[in-house]
Amino acid sequence: MAALNEIKNELEGSTVQAISHHGMMFAMIRLSSSVESLSSKLKSTDQRVMDALSEMKAMLETMYVLTGGSTCEPGWTLFRSKCYLFSDDKLNWHEARDYCRSQNASLVKLETKDEWALIRPRAASNSYWIGLTDEDTGQWRWADGTPYVMNKDDWEVGQPDDWKNHGLGEEGEDCGHLKAAGKFNDAHCSNSMKYICKA
Repeated sequence: MAALNEIKNELEGSTVQAISHHGMMFAMIRLSSSVESLSSKLKSTDQRVMDALSEMKAMLETMYVLTGGSTCEPGWTLFRSKCYLFSDDKLNWHEARDYCRSQNASLVKLETKDEWALIRPRAASNSYWIGLTDEDTGQWRWADGTPYVMNKDDWEVGQPDDWKNHGLGEEGEDCGHLKAAGKFNDAHCSNSMKYICKA
């Protein structure tokens, strides 16, 4: 800032005619250099502040867990400040969705690789309802109403297929679940299976 003020004072104290071309170029180079330096320092400071905040958040979460704190109800699993319930009972998709809502949660929405790493091993021996459905719009959406971006790698081969020969009415398979193999599949919403809530 001192360098910028010095250049400003030089320019204010001189008339345009009195400033030589060489002097003007020198002042512009100094000004440009000062601006670049300030910009670099600002970016560096912003990054240091963000890094410090992230580190503090991680430390607080760790301290909270180590001191026995938990924001989750008994039977729920705390992971990265979210709570997960892997049900023991079986419900149809709508009942599971409504139960999760009654717990101030929703059927799980898998958003990160870390969540997949948590959930896949836990779901390895059962199928679990998750918060995916195309029942209302014909497009797959999460139970909270946000769009689902189709990733075929997350689904069983050939799925979703909206199979209609299940003998459960005219509707197809409009609700998503996680199979024991760790992949998504669509199923008839009236089927009963375990479910995962996320709060």
